[in-house]
Amino acid sequence: MIDAIMLAAGNSKRFGRDKRRAVLASGESVLLSSINNVIDEVEQLLVVLRSDDAEYATQLKHLVNNPGLSFLCAPDSAKGIGHSLANAIHTISQRKTGLCQAAFIFLADMPYVNRTTIQSMRSEYTARQSNKPIILPSMAGKTGHPVLFSQSYFNQLKNLSGDQGARRIVNAHPEQVFRVDVIDPGIFLDIDRPADIALMPPAD
Repeated sequence: MIDAIMLAAGNSKRFGRDKRRAVLASGESVLLSSINNVIDEVEQLLVVLRSDDAEYATQLKHLVNNPGLSFLCAPDSAKGIGHSLANAIHTISQRKTGLCQAAFIFLADMPYVNRTTIQSMRSEYTARQSNKPIILPSMAGKTGHPVLFSQSYFNQLKNLSGDQGARRIVNAHPEQVFRVDVIDPGIFLDIDRPADIALMPPAD
């Protein structure tokens, strides 16, 4: 199984308000658009919310009717993205319904990643599975998001803390990193400020 984690537990400080709920040209919120873009490409998607987001999680469950979708109100979300990711890895590692062989790490404020990019990364993982790969999408020589980690790195991901993301683990294993060349500006497009929404293309 290849699962996915979507990190949506930040405080949107640069945006000035909760950017997860900001509405895109498609009419969907940023987070809902990101979820719908990913949910059919993976076996299970775990969306990581803030510790006090139980009501928001319930609202989202009603909007997305998919048994593969679940939510985690990360107990350590206030401590930074590293803690939120560590909470998520603990959660998917403890699941009893199927062995998770690998996991995508998506950022909730990047709703424009092409589905073909996700599919290409899955194919690359399958071809490289014996190499314990870390798969990155690349365009014009520059890597972007999401990142696909073999289960071999879950213990390291569990130990992340503070504002320390998964980049440190990627950098520590250069021989296991494999790039997938794509034509997809969405791997770079994130929404940090309100003006970014106007600059973004409409969702497909």
